[in-house]
Amino acid sequence: MNEKISDRKLIFVYGTLLRGFSNHELITSDKTHRFVGDATIKGFKMADLGCYPAIYHTGNDDDLIEGEIFDISAEKFERIRMMEQGAGYKVSVYDRIFNLIGEGSLILFEMDKEQVERYNAKLIDYTDYRKYLSDKKQGGN
Repeated sequence: MNEKISDRKLIFVYGTLLRGFSNHELITSDKTHRFVGDATIKGFKMADLGCYPAIYHTGNDDDLIEGEIFDISAEKFERIRMMEQGAGYKVSVYDRIFNLIGEGSLILFEMDKEQVERYNAKLIDYTDYRKYLSDKKQGGN
């Protein structure tokens, strides 16, 4: 596969697209992906929608979300985008991490806070979805 750099997308994942979770196979379904690394973004909080989380923008730098960055093909991104937008997420570009990765803007999927509230989602004070699920399973949340 001979892709141009512009055909690649950097995405930040924080829920079921994380390594070890149910939708991660959408990223790894072929050998065109590259794990870039773990990352933390500022200005977002997380909500539990039941089967998966959502993040929403707060603008407060003290609100952090932990996740992973992947470099994927534009074609793979389109498949993931269709799934995420079908579930009510919007595509956002996050430029504040640019210096950390040095490769361009980062794409993430988020919801508006009003949309999260319409879902009657539980707002959670966790930065890491994996930790939240672990604590929830042990009865800590």
